Amino acid sequence: MRIERLLTRKDRDAYAGIDWITLAFDANAPEEENENLAGLITIPAAWGRRAAASLKKRGFFPGAVPGELKGVEENTIPSWLWRKHAAPKNTSAAQEHHARQVFERFAGALSYRGWKQGFFNREADLKAFYDELRAMLAQRLVTPNLSLMQGFGVDWAYGAESAAVEESAPPGPLPTIANPAAQKSWSMNGALDERPARYAVLNLPAFRREDGFLNAALLQQATRLWTLALHILDMENEPADSALTATGFAELLMAQGISYDSEPARQYAASIMALITGASLAASAQLAQEKGAGAAFNKARAQVLELLEHQEKAVSGHGEASVFMLKPDKAPELSLVADARKLWKDVLVSAQKSGLRCFYLTGIFPTPHEDEWLEVESHGLAPLPAHLVWRWGMDGKFSREVAPSILEALGKLGYDPDDAARLVRHASGHGTLQDAPGVNNAALYLHGFDTQAIERLDEALAQALNIRHAFTPWVLGEEFCTRKLGLSPETIRALDFDLLTHLGFTTQEVRAANRHIFGHHSLFDSGVIKPGHENIFLTGRPNGEDTQALSPQSQIALLAAAQPYLLGPLDYHLLAPSDFSGQEVAGLYQDVFKSGLRQLIWLLDPGYQRATPEEPAPQVIEMPVAQVVSEALRRARLPERRKGYTQRAVIGGHKLYLRTGEYEDGRLGEIFIDMHKEGAAFRSLVNNFAIAVSVALQYGVPLEEFVEAFTFTRFEPSGTVEGNDLITMATSVLDYIFRELAISYLGREDLAQVKHADLLPDTLGAGHREGDLPPEGSEAAEGARRLIRKIASKGYVRARFEEKEQDVGVLETLSSTKP
Repeated sequence: MRIERLLTRKDRDAYAGIDWITLAFDANAPEEENENLAGLITIPAAWGRRAAASLKKRGFFPGAVPGELKGVEENTIPSWLWRKHAAPKNTSAAQEHHARQVFERFAGALSYRGWKQGFFNREADLKAFYDELRAMLAQRLVTPNLSLMQGFGVDWAYGAESAAVEESAPPGPLPTIANPAAQKSWSMNGALDERPARYAVLNLPAFRREDGFLNAALLQQATRLWTLALHILDMENEPADSALTATGFAELLMAQGISYDSEPARQYAASIMALITGASLAASAQLAQEKGAGAAFNKARAQVLELLEHQEKAVSGHGEASVFMLKPDKAPELSLVADARKLWKDVLVSAQKSGLRCFYLTGIFPTPHEDEWLEVESHGLAPLPAHLVWRWGMDGKFSREVAPSILEALGKLGYDPDDAARLVRHASGHGTLQDAPGVNNAALYLHGFDTQAIERLDEALAQALNIRHAFTPWVLGEEFCTRKLGLSPETIRALDFDLLTHLGFTTQEVRAANRHIFGHHSLFDSGVIKPGHENIFLTGRPNGEDTQALSPQSQIALLAAAQPYLLGPLDYHLLAPSDFSGQEVAGLYQDVFKSGLRQLIWLLDPGYQRATPEEPAPQVIEMPVAQVVSEALRRARLPERRKGYTQRAVIGGHKLYLRTGEYEDGRLGEIFIDMHKEGAAFRSLVNNFAIAVSVALQYGVPLEEFVEAFTFTRFEPSGTVEGNDLITMATSVLDYIFRELAISYLGREDLAQVKHADLLPDTLGAGHREGDLPPEGSEAAEGARRLIRKIASKGYVRARFEEKEQDVGVLETLSSTKP
């Protein structure tokens, strides 16, 4: 296959122009505590720390590799591509630490396999393929699925055996809307809507030129090369479970000042996917000319050609179903449409003449780990999630910043630098007490604070989420509180002690200062957004206290515009407000049906409500435990042998075990938390937190208070949850733990993404052998009920004793037993 060079030159190194930096990760730092993360690594200077951590955890080969290597001579292989193994006198071994090792291992092994399989006739094309792939990986234009990258090629690069890397499963199970009347896509393996085992992710924002528009030629080049790469990855030379996908689409829209809920946005998505699919089909057609059409294509030749003809008409604007046509007058980039039309016209001719090697090729599905590596602001074709993003700085600290694409949009839309700065301050805050309303430096000086104390407060506020998190004796020091503020040690150690309230600051003053320091988390209500621009800055969820957000229907419409040009899986997770009414849910089904989408996975998001709830008193928000603990309470200890359950889960790739202990009446009395591979300091902190919660529960603190305090807290690890049938996403470890406990012990199914009833095969039951059960109210039935309550874990059955007691098998077994 002929390979052109766009990123590299044959007389220059593939990394020419790329600067490199070395970072140190500290296993003792709370944000970085992971034995697999500690150490020095070298990355391209343009990458951020988040990408570096992803490379360290999911890119580097986890095993040791030889320090000295020797090539294995093969007469039929160019010498620069020979396999390597440990040199005879090698005495050193180390782990991969440089990003180049990962890029060269993956691209080299792929090139070696492609040469042996006959995909290249000229060494010049082979070398161009190797160089272009390395440059694309270094510039993060494309990445393969990381579970594949981590172990692939170690036999070629080091003579080592590949490590078995666990595949990360997509989120699920979730409620699904399946549309029987929708347009059908074709797939070689028949699985239309499942994430493939091998895939590559195109980072759309990385393909932008300096003028903000996409580099269509480079996007076609990347698509073509990675179609070939995925083909080589399959040992049978005809991939059965591979696809290309794209991410970061909403960043393109925002940077150009285009509303997600608009016809230009929908046409932009359609033209991009038409271009990617066309370029991928062109590579497939060229492979078919050189190596013959694929068996699956030959089997369904007439159907595939019919589908391609239909899609080519939609791209060219000659189709009958105008809703699926590309409309150049509505598309933001006319050149994309022109390029797509030329590609599809040529592809149709080639496919009719020589066939296709494979034809499913492109799709949309979740790629959370790859998105972390690429450091994109938005996922797939989904809208921008929020106005603010969390940045992991090179110093290892986190900060809240306005999304870079929003800053570009402000310039594109004509906002001057002063207005843009006002918007940034309004959204992200000033980060300091200086000039804050209510609680500020001047007011604190009057209360006896000195310069050093205020500096400590500002330093703590830089990593806090709320002003009350800084105004504590742990930040200011016990000596300062007792000597300068005249407080007794007993006072400051009390569970219900609130320093700001003690100093006389009102709830309104604290709230105003909090917004000044940490911002409103929203661009809206700033007085700066110009009329007519509000829709441009709408995101997938409300920002701050605002209730404005994009409707689920806007995502449905955009997906429907892109779907005709997808030949592979469509696995899109749509978040809808948790206060959606039954009528609105029914309307959502109708919208999916009318749009022509073949399938949509959706869920009600517990953290997203359109109605603004009444804000509770600050003590309830910040100190829920302190409000219910009194000195008169005594500890109710658990029995020596008690019930409970163990729940295993994986949150954002981090394994967690939650174990509960119960009183005889089923009340929760203790919890144990174990993080599987975290560092010692973090594990100890989590274990001691669990002890603190357990002691509080035994002193009578209601579980509801912990649920109110810790659900939807946000910090890493977070993301997809595996292993729990009701919770599929979590914003933090604490969010997951207390939502799981709330569901299991409080019956709070409103905190689950999947409802309990959805997991039951028949919620009504069949009445099988119902006549054999003891009558309700009989001594046998009541005895069985008491025994079940005594021996069954309330948490394990998720607080559903009434349902479990009606189980036929249990009652038949226990009906004659008397406690």
